[in-house]
Amino acid sequence: MRWFRDRTDRVALGRDHGISRATAYRYTDEVIGVLADQAPDLHQALRRAVDEGLTHLILDGTVIATDRRAEKTISVKGEPIDLWYSGKARHHGGNIQALSAPCGLPLWVSGVEPGPVHDLTAARAHVLGAL
Repeated sequence: MRWFRDRTDRVALGRDHGISRATAYRYTDEVIGVLADQAPDLHQALRRAVDEGLTHLILDGTVIATDRRAEKTISVKGEPIDLWYSGKARHHGGNIQALSAPCGLPLWVSGVEPGPVHDLTAARAHVLGAL
């Protein structure tokens, strides 16, 4: 929970709990996997919105910073570029889309796209077809 809430360094988490750095990384990854498995899919989130009588939903995207992704690709100009670097955000990361209730409660979060993927492109790939 400290990693989610405070972005506490995993090395510090391991030290504080008497486990190795590798184990701290593994445990964090395992917890993320468990939580992701329990998350609703898009159709379940949309059904929940209908069942709760929500008049509208909020769709928004953001680039979540990361320091663990490095992969090269070829740009539209034919030049090698870093696939996960977002020029708009000016850091490496992944683009996610989130569907929220009018009060801001998150109902669903998409899979990750590389950082430079535009929000509208990611929304078309993950959300708009289902709506």
